[in-house]
Order: sequence, then structure tokens, then C-alpha cells
Amino acid sequence: MSEKQEATPEFLAKWNLTSTCGASMDPHLLLPLLEFASQTLVPLKAFNEVSVGKARLRVLENSNMVDYAIEIYESVKSLDSASVDVKDLNVLKNKRESVMKKMNSLTEGAKPYTTLLGDVETRKKMEESGTWNVPGLKSVGVTADVLETYRQLSKFQYECGDYETSHFMIDEYLSLFVVEKGGEEERKGNEGRKEGGAHCYGLKELGETVHSVLWGKVRN
Repeated sequence: MSEKQEATPEFLAKWNLTSTCGASMDPHLLLPLLEFASQTLVPLKAFNEVSVGKARLRVLENSNMVDYAIEIYESVKSLDSASVDVKDLNVLKNKRESVMKKMNSLTEGAKPYTTLLGDVETRKKMEESGTWNVPGLKSVGVTADVLETYRQLSKFQYECGDYETSHFMIDEYLSLFVVEKGGEEERKGNEGRKEGGAHCYGLKELGETVHSVLWGKVRN
């Protein structure tokens, strides 16, 4: 049996696969790995905090997580001011304005549905009457365009790093496509779970839009 290899900085750096795996990863999945590197590998001197911080900034520059990016920028600057460019900070601040503008626009556009979600009594009545669905919501002023805006807002929240809010919104969006308990559609779903499709997930349909939301739920 071979002797146990000592975890030297050189050994850790040699076998660290963060950069290799990260090239094919979603930025939101890569960031936790860089966080791990910062908390675990930096203290072991396998990497230095500045290089990890700059790697974070490269990942964040193509995302909407601007507040986090500004925080990392300031952190790197405090360690090595020569390693960052003030122009990058200005770009982030300008981007933050555009992100907030889009966030406010989507929030306003989705307001009819978010307001309805807060009306517990109306929702309960619609669920009991079987009208808590896309066609049924039209009668209370929630159009397909409003729902599409709500879907876009849930995705935008994810892109901004607010995973908890995004997950909640995805659940509320999918609630409009859930089959009724005890109904024929649920029976078909129970019989056809092994075959996949909409019924496998307890949904009435699995079109392109719904599928993209379901994929987002899995990622969360």
C-alpha cells in the first residue's frame, strides 16, 4: 500500500480541478467552488486570496450579481490595489443601474399576479373551483403576458443570485399547471410516471416555457 501523500501546497495545486471543471460550469455553480477555494485552499497556501478573488470577478462580470461583484472588487483592492482597475468598478456600478432598472420593470409588470398571490381568500376559492390556472386567471385580470413577465422575473432573480426568491416564484408559477388531486389527470400521472412527460411531474402540460421553469427548479 502506498504511503499517504502529504497535502502540501504543491500537491493541492496540482490536483485541484476547479479551473478544469469550471470551464464547463454555470457561473452560479462555479462560484461555490471558488468560495470553497477561498476558505479551504487559500489558508493551505495552495492559492492566494488575490488570484481567487480575481477569478470570482471574471465569473461575475458576465452575471447580474453586481452587488456581490462590487464586494469582491473591494476585497481584492484591499489586498492588492494594483491588481484591479478602477474602470472595472465604474463598469459594475453602471451595470447595477441597468440591472435595477430591469428588475423594477419586471416587478411592475408581474404585479397583478404577485398581488393575487397575496390574496389568500381569492386564491383558495379559485383552487376549490378549479380555476387556478392560466385560463382562469384571465377573469381576475392576470393575463398570459403578466404570467410571462412573472416567469422572466423569477429567472432574473436567479441570475441576480437571489436563489430563494427565485425558487419560491418558480413554485408559484408551476402551481398553475398542477393536476387536480383525485382527478383523471392525476390517475394518468400515477400510471405513467415511468414513461416521463408532464404527468410524471404532476403537471398538466410540459411545453417549452413550462419545461424551462422546471429545469430552473431542478437547478435550485
